[in-house]
Amino acid sequence: MRYLIAGLAACVFALCAAPSASAWVTFTNVNGYETQAEFVDPDVVGYPYVDEWPVLRQVKRLIDDVPRWQNETIVAAIHSINSPLIRDALVRARNEGVNVYVTHSGTDSGSTMAQSLRSGLGSGSHKWCTYGTVNNACLSTVGGARMHSKFMAFTRTVNQRTGQMANRVVWFGTANFTSGTGAEAFNDAMTVYDDWDLFTKFVDHLWISYWQGINRMADVHRPAFGYLRSTGSGIEINVSPDQEGDLVVDQLNRITAGPGCEIRVMQNQFGRQGVASKLASLAWGGCTVWVLVKDVDCMVVHYLRQAPRMNIRQRQNMHAKTFIIKAPMNGVGNYAVITGSHNLNERALTYNDEILVTVPGNPTLHQGYIDYMYRAWVGRTSTDTISCGPLGPG
Repeated sequence: MRYLIAGLAACVFALCAAPSASAWVTFTNVNGYETQAEFVDPDVVGYPYVDEWPVLRQVKRLIDDVPRWQNETIVAAIHSINSPLIRDALVRARNEGVNVYVTHSGTDSGSTMAQSLRSGLGSGSHKWCTYGTVNNACLSTVGGARMHSKFMAFTRTVNQRTGQMANRVVWFGTANFTSGTGAEAFNDAMTVYDDWDLFTKFVDHLWISYWQGINRMADVHRPAFGYLRSTGSGIEINVSPDQEGDLVVDQLNRITAGPGCEIRVMQNQFGRQGVASKLASLAWGGCTVWVLVKDVDCMVVHYLRQAPRMNIRQRQNMHAKTFIIKAPMNGVGNYAVITGSHNLNERALTYNDEILVTVPGNPTLHQGYIDYMYRAWVGRTSTDTISCGPLGPG
């Protein structure tokens, strides 16, 4: 019976279509800027070492392909690390003439690997995010907050698809540089090449504020600071904490509901009733919604299950924070992906330094993400039986 239910769920989710062959990486462009998306499926067999999983392998490649001794720069915002692959790549780049600078959540300061990274880079290239004894954040002044972002930027590195050197490259995603919440869980990430304005927004606006500890405030999500948009690719970055609203609901409010609208949600933690209520409203408006979650609050389940065209499943090893949208947003386009570090819990909204990144989509990028969620939806720990309760700190 369990396999029958899984099979029926698969057909409901993807009209019984199998994933495409290019299951681990999707090459496309976003408004003319070359972009690649990488995906982790912890259910697959055949990877002999955890550090060979796609997202971490891509990060290592990006680091290794930065030209040496040419005054190039790598900046990174890291929440947590236990991967020797990434530590060694960053330290090796630093020792071979690359300027490497890392901001790192103070919550990770007790980690042996994190301390090893700091030792290898030197204190001038590594900074713990802390706000006195108040928190472990770079921007937020809220007690108990942490820097939970995951992004990197490179002045130059190689475009994997073309093999050519690219300028101003940005990587962002849901994965930590760890085994449990990086290489051994469902995660996704994107690399955007040659978008100089996106690079500027990530580095000169956001990352430098992390590094210098400036622009500290309890409500980071203000138009003057917390909303960034590339004039090139059109990729948008929303920064939290947000004390006055819900930046995820703001994004969902842009969706035009109706026949053909599809919204797929992959979440590590889902506790915000406002987001659940909005998804239910979109379903009532004609959208078909699929929600795949690891930890979920019971009231969220209640809101979701009241709506038609709503499908919800639960599974382990889910670390994504991703929305896959097939519908116009503000009447423009037909596809979008929302990803980044932002869980659907209260701490992501009102405590932590987080990024929520909205990427204008296209059929190729959309299909890559569909294949990714399909594998999670029908995977070995995916179930229709939902176990709900209060969420952890997140």
